[in-house]
Amino acid sequence: MPKYDVDLQTDLSGPAGNAYAVMGNVESILKQLKRPPIEVKKYLKDAKSGDYNNLLKVTNEWVNLIDTSNSYPDILGEVEIKRI
Repeated sequence: MPKYDVDLQTDLSGPAGNAYAVMGNVESILKQLKRPPIEVKKYLKDAKSGDYNNLLKVTNEWVNLIDTSNSYPDILGEVEIKRI
């Protein structure tokens, strides 16, 4: 269960699925939820702390990451990314 029950629907196989776009979308969501800047920085720091799979795992811990392309496999079996 993510920290915030908010859906982030994105096509992970397209331009919206690049790391900067994903982080920017989550940053916008957190700001819309009026989360303090320190919390936004924490998400960004954790998201940048590894590779792309880590970014998706961290993102999924904060929001409901939903892959609209239905093409991205489960991340090492650890995180189930919802598909539509």
